[in-house]
Amino acid sequence: QEHARRAPKYYARAHTLATTDAATGQAQCAAYDPAGQFVGQVPSARAQLLLARYSAHMQTTGGPVTAPGFARELCLLLQRYRRPRRAPRGAKPGGKPGKNWVLPAPYTAALHQALSMDTERFASPLDVHPETACYYSLHPEDAVFGATTDAFSCPWVGSAQVHPAYDHETLEKAMRWAIASATHAALADTPVYNVLVLPRWDKDGSSYHRWLQHPAVQILAELPRSCTAFAGSLPQPRGAQPQLHTPKWGTLLVAVANQAGRDRHYNPESLAIALNEAAEAVAGDSRAAVTMGPAKPTAAPAVVAQIQQEFKHPKRFVASLAGPGGAGAAAAAVAAGAASDGGAAADAAPTAAAAAAAAAADNLTGALARRP
Repeated sequence: QEHARRAPKYYARAHTLATTDAATGQAQCAAYDPAGQFVGQVPSARAQLLLARYSAHMQTTGGPVTAPGFARELCLLLQRYRRPRRAPRGAKPGGKPGKNWVLPAPYTAALHQALSMDTERFASPLDVHPETACYYSLHPEDAVFGATTDAFSCPWVGSAQVHPAYDHETLEKAMRWAIASATHAALADTPVYNVLVLPRWDKDGSSYHRWLQHPAVQILAELPRSCTAFAGSLPQPRGAQPQLHTPKWGTLLVAVANQAGRDRHYNPESLAIALNEAAEAVAGDSRAAVTMGPAKPTAAPAVVAQIQQEFKHPKRFVASLAGPGGAGAAAAAVAAGAASDGGAAADAAPTAAAAAAAAAADNLTGALARRP
């Protein structure tokens, strides 16, 4: 507080929680506002990732990378996510909206590895996986940490993890948007491969159940409860321990893809190996295993025909095809991805930018460490 009176700027400092065991305590980064009041804290590993993304964003926009600037954005980020957003109507008790549950990192890493995945459709700077290159969040202000706003603003092309809020309205909307991306004629030659993380609710009234019979939809695997401990992404109070939440249901990994996406991303053997290794890591048991789904959709032809007749592309989705992230941009992204697969020259510019951002982040880390 005395420091804040002398220099009214946001600042952050790293420390170890006094309530954790000295041998295994997790280092934390605590953020304070200009009045010297504690705002919140995040694990130091997450703070380093935020710092790297902040530095990369500032390098791209030409802004200065400073310790007070990063600390201010960290404080504002923690204030935005301090309370979970209100659960939509129809949310199940204990569902994702109230707790902001995050898929255990080993599973996301397995999807990255086996499916060449690089995007998360529903995430935040506080929970996005370190290996994720592109992600969509709730708040426009998250752009300073590399986020894009509104997952429903463009077609879902490429390979992505889709973890929507667990309420009927959002699950229905996400399923229909994914199917629209996989089936629209304008995207027929563009690889589309989205993996939705869905709760296995057994009641027939669950809104997304009927779309599981669509020919573009394939159940990849079911993660049993014993191998699925969701972490919470909300900022923790001072001294609080990170909490894990075991759901009352199984978790489905459901792929919604077109043929181009399956040809490019789907490798069932690699996926099975990666997911089972992730299950072992999460459960801490070498006997842990996931239940893999059928290699191909198994719905009866009559059911498929009925579902295809019932499905209508959302009006907003059709409008998004003409927007900045529409079909033309999708084709350009695919072309850029093909070029980066085949030559090192395409990776030179991103690598240089990443190196510059890393150097700036290292310098800033040292500055933060010297803060009182």
